[in-house]
Amino acid sequence: PDGMYPEGPGYWHYGTDYHVMLLAACQPLNRPFAENPLLNKAGGSIMHLTSPTRYAFNFADGGSGLEKPSPAQCWLAAHFKDAVQARHVRQLFTRSMAEDKRLDCSPLSLLWLPEAPPADRAMPTAAVYQGEQAVATFRTGWSPKDAFLAIKGGTPAASHGHMDVGSFVYDAHGVRWMYDLGKEDYNLPGYFGSKRWTFFRLQNRSHNTLEINGQLQNAKSKPCPLVSQTLTGNPLTAAFDLTDAYSNAAAKVIRRVRFDSQNGTSRIEDEITQPAGTVVWRAFTDAQAEVKGDLVILKKNGSQITLRRISTAGTWTITDAKPPTAVEEQNKGFRALVLTIPKADQISSVVEIRP
Repeated sequence: PDGMYPEGPGYWHYGTDYHVMLLAACQPLNRPFAENPLLNKAGGSIMHLTSPTRYAFNFADGGSGLEKPSPAQCWLAAHFKDAVQARHVRQLFTRSMAEDKRLDCSPLSLLWLPEAPPADRAMPTAAVYQGEQAVATFRTGWSPKDAFLAIKGGTPAASHGHMDVGSFVYDAHGVRWMYDLGKEDYNLPGYFGSKRWTFFRLQNRSHNTLEINGQLQNAKSKPCPLVSQTLTGNPLTAAFDLTDAYSNAAAKVIRRVRFDSQNGTSRIEDEITQPAGTVVWRAFTDAQAEVKGDLVILKKNGSQITLRRISTAGTWTITDAKPPTAVEEQNKGFRALVLTIPKADQISSVVEIRP
């Protein structure tokens, strides 16, 4: 309802490409189908979900490949004469050609490529989207090495949904540091049925979010909403009420992010009331990781960032990201950054990510 495709960016491309092909085919027939203005906002959502590294925030059953301009993106930007989307699509085209060393896209992307907009057109650095899978995205800019954070509320009950309520991704220095591991093999027995929540990649234990009292998120949770946001000034903020996703594990759970719009320093703040047991904070990375007291140092591709535990009891550990069975994706090269927080009546956890 707000332009955010609930099945994630992978299915945004799949569904919207065919939708747009139909709309484009109907144009010479005086467009007998009513045009939905939310399509323009949908074009904005896939733009904001794409980070400066070209990786999307691939929530739900999404893959983690590099983004390239799709026919739908190009058509929507041209059709609505949206200068911001047009600039993004053309920049994505240029980068795809330069970085991938080949032109790998649908011919329709070329046919529908929007005209170049004025060079001084301002690009927004923050956006929020309400709906079944509420999302907020923040960035310091649109250059390849700018910092980027995207976070969601939502529900596992959405089509293709994961237990990724409260999960986030983080990029800086041209590197993705905090990943969504992505979908599992659809052919695994019961993937879309009774065994869905037994697979590691679909659980909250494999996402950059919380595990409380050793429990999975509520598979039938109502959509956890975005309850506040600040999209101008510094810091940029968003807060999500995750309570329904943890209905059997805590009385109330609020996750808030604060993003420094100048340097990309981010704070993940969790307010947890009456947790039923230990709280585990996780984030997944393929970077080298080292714990030094309250600090975790990550290194990758000649760059470094740090995570710091602030104002709460807890202990950092680093674990592998292997699932419990051999038939699942083994997540080779990935590890989990784990902050274990002891039970208390009220927990106020702050983790600072500093690029």
